[in-house]
Amino acid sequence: MVGKYEILQGNKVVGTMDVSREGLYYRFRGKCGLEEAQISRVKVACGGRTENLGVLLPCNGVFLLDTKRPAKQFADTAPAFFIASENEDKWLPLNENTPFPKLEALENGVFQSRDDVPGILFTDL
Repeated sequence: MVGKYEILQGNKVVGTMDVSREGLYYRFRGKCGLEEAQISRVKVACGGRTENLGVLLPCNGVFLLDTKRPAKQFADTAPAFFIASENEDKWLPLNENTPFPKLEALENGVFQSRDDVPGILFTDL
């Protein structure tokens, strides 16, 4: 999982996430250039799970996130980072290298592409 990744909002790249290993933890350092001030959370889909990494904080015209999570929470597969605003629906992008994290919830979801990015829109979570 260590590396530099894009952060998506819908299908638009809005920032980058640097992931480094620090002992038993992964450190996540994100930087986004969002167009409007809103409460936005960064989430990561990896290894069959979706993890909320936290809220982006404004700092000198950009939005930043700096947090750590135990490495054992993540599989060794390619992560997908995305913005989830409080007022947005529950859409999860699909990554071909990551198992789908909520198979049990598929009855509440529908397949939906957003600007050629495939994903699942959950209607009731």
